Amino acid sequence: KDMMVHPEYQSKKIGSALMKKLDEWLESNASGDALAGLYTGPNLAPFYGQFGFRESFGMTKRIGDKNK
Repeated sequence: KDMMVHPEYQSKKIGSALMKKLDEWLESNASGDALAGLYTGPNLAPFYGQFGFRESFGMTKRIGDKNK
């Protein structure tokens, strides 16, 4: 479920190709009321925005985290 492109291979359109395939799959297979989410930093919002993702508020809790 988690993916990332190794830094040596970034800026070679690999991430874009992966996102295009994911988007095609979602459009063909997800129900009309499905919600797809991802975790990313604000610096990548423009990249994911081109695939229809929009910024939204979210929170997480890491169980057992000593830095609560």
